[in-house]
Amino acid sequence: MSGSSSNSRDKTLNRIFKKHIEFEKGRQTRNPNRSNARYGLLKPIAIDSLQIAFALYHLIEQADADGEKVNNCALAKQVCIEVEQRNFEEEWDIGFKRKVVSVADSRKKKVAVGAIKLVVNGVFPS
Repeated sequence: MSGSSSNSRDKTLNRIFKKHIEFEKGRQTRNPNRSNARYGLLKPIAIDSLQIAFALYHLIEQADADGEKVNNCALAKQVCIEVEQRNFEEEWDIGFKRKVVSVADSRKKKVAVGAIKLVVNGVFPS
Protein backbone atom coordinates (compact mmCIF):
# COMPACT_ATOMS: atom_id res chain seq x y z
CA MET A 1 0.00 0.00 0.00
CA SER A 2 1.39 3.35 -0.92
CA GLY A 3 1.83 6.26 1.48
CA SER A 4 -0.23 8.69 -0.59
CA SER A 5 -3.47 6.64 -0.43
CA SER A 6 -3.07 6.26 3.33
CA ASN A 7 -2.46 9.99 3.62
CA SER A 8 -5.58 10.82 1.58
CA ARG A 9 -7.63 8.44 3.74
CA ASP A 10 -6.38 10.24 6.84
CA LYS A 11 -7.35 13.59 5.37
CA THR A 12 -10.81 12.26 4.50
CA LEU A 13 -11.30 10.90 8.01
CA ASN A 14 -10.10 14.15 9.54
CA ARG A 15 -12.54 16.11 7.39
CA ILE A 16 -15.42 13.84 8.52
CA PHE A 17 -14.36 14.17 12.17
CA LYS A 18 -14.17 17.94 11.93
CA LYS A 19 -17.62 18.05 10.39
CA HIS A 20 -19.37 15.85 12.98
CA ILE A 21 -17.26 16.02 16.15
CA GLU A 22 -16.31 19.09 18.13
CA PHE A 23 -12.86 18.98 19.66
CA GLU A 24 -11.98 21.26 22.55
CA LYS A 25 -8.46 22.54 22.93
CA GLY A 26 -6.71 22.78 26.27
CA ARG A 27 -6.52 20.63 29.34
CA GLN A 28 -9.37 18.17 29.62
CA THR A 29 -11.55 18.72 32.65
CA ARG A 30 -14.96 17.47 33.57
CA ASN A 31 -17.65 19.82 32.43
CA PRO A 32 -20.53 19.87 34.96
CA ASN A 33 -22.97 20.53 32.12
CA ARG A 34 -22.09 17.15 30.60
CA SER A 35 -22.38 15.25 33.87
CA ASN A 36 -24.50 12.12 34.13
CA ALA A 37 -24.84 12.55 37.88
CA ARG A 38 -28.31 12.22 39.29
CA TYR A 39 -27.70 14.92 41.90
CA GLY A 40 -25.57 18.03 41.83
CA LEU A 41 -23.55 19.47 44.67
CA LEU A 42 -24.42 22.79 46.22
CA LYS A 43 -20.87 23.26 47.48
CA PRO A 44 -17.66 21.24 47.41
CA ILE A 45 -17.33 18.46 49.97
CA ALA A 46 -14.31 18.31 52.24
CA ILE A 47 -13.69 14.57 52.19
CA ASP A 48 -11.16 14.64 55.03
CA SER A 49 -13.60 16.53 57.22
CA LEU A 50 -16.41 14.06 56.53
CA GLN A 51 -14.10 11.14 57.18
CA ILE A 52 -13.14 12.55 60.59
CA ALA A 53 -16.79 13.33 61.36
CA PHE A 54 -17.92 9.78 60.57
CA ALA A 55 -15.03 8.26 62.53
CA LEU A 56 -15.97 10.39 65.54
CA TYR A 57 -19.65 9.48 65.14
CA HIS A 58 -18.76 5.79 64.97
CA LEU A 59 -16.69 6.00 68.17
CA ILE A 60 -19.49 7.82 70.01
CA GLU A 61 -22.11 5.29 68.85
CA GLN A 62 -19.84 2.41 69.81
CA ALA A 63 -19.28 3.87 73.29
CA ASP A 64 -23.02 4.43 73.74
CA ALA A 65 -23.73 0.81 72.71
CA ASP A 66 -21.16 -0.43 75.25
CA GLY A 67 -22.56 1.86 77.94
CA GLU A 68 -19.29 3.74 78.30
CA LYS A 69 -18.91 7.44 79.00
CA VAL A 70 -16.92 9.24 76.32
CA ASN A 71 -14.24 11.84 76.91
CA ASN A 72 -14.07 14.48 74.19
CA CYS A 73 -10.30 14.93 74.49
CA ALA A 74 -9.73 11.18 74.14
CA LEU A 75 -12.07 11.07 71.14
CA ALA A 76 -10.26 13.99 69.54
CA LYS A 77 -6.93 12.19 69.89
CA GLN A 78 -8.36 8.99 68.38
CA VAL A 79 -9.71 10.71 65.27
CA CYS A 80 -6.85 13.23 65.04
CA ILE A 81 -8.81 16.42 65.65
CA GLU A 82 -6.29 19.16 66.37
CA VAL A 83 -7.12 22.61 67.61
CA GLU A 84 -4.85 25.60 67.52
CA GLN A 85 -4.79 28.83 69.39
CA ARG A 86 -6.11 31.67 67.27
CA ASN A 87 -6.23 34.47 69.80
CA PHE A 88 -2.82 34.83 71.42
CA GLU A 89 -4.03 37.49 73.85
CA GLU A 90 -6.08 34.98 75.83
CA GLU A 91 -4.66 32.45 78.23
CA TRP A 92 -4.39 29.02 76.57
CA ASP A 93 -4.70 26.79 79.62
CA ILE A 94 -5.77 23.15 79.74
CA GLY A 95 -9.37 23.98 80.66
CA PHE A 96 -9.78 26.36 77.74
CA LYS A 97 -8.19 23.86 75.35
CA ARG A 98 -10.61 21.15 76.53
CA LYS A 99 -13.51 23.51 75.89
CA VAL A 100 -12.26 24.22 72.35
CA VAL A 101 -11.78 20.48 71.71
CA SER A 102 -15.28 19.78 73.02
CA VAL A 103 -16.75 22.37 70.65
CA ALA A 104 -14.78 20.89 67.73
CA ASP A 105 -16.07 17.40 68.63
CA SER A 106 -19.64 18.67 68.83
CA ARG A 107 -19.35 20.33 65.43
CA LYS A 108 -17.92 17.21 63.79
CA LYS A 109 -20.67 15.08 65.32
CA LYS A 110 -23.27 17.56 64.06
CA VAL A 111 -21.80 17.30 60.54
CA ALA A 112 -21.98 13.49 60.64
CA VAL A 113 -25.53 13.41 62.01
CA GLY A 114 -26.66 15.97 59.42
CA ALA A 115 -25.07 14.00 56.56
CA ILE A 116 -26.69 10.78 57.74
CA LYS A 117 -30.11 12.45 57.98
CA LEU A 118 -29.75 13.82 54.45
CA VAL A 119 -28.83 10.40 53.05
CA VAL A 120 -31.80 8.79 54.86
CA ASN A 121 -34.02 11.38 53.17
CA GLY A 122 -32.48 10.60 49.78
CA VAL A 123 -30.41 13.77 49.49
CA PHE A 124 -26.67 13.68 48.82
CA PRO A 125 -24.77 15.32 51.70
CA SER A 126 -23.45 18.77 50.93
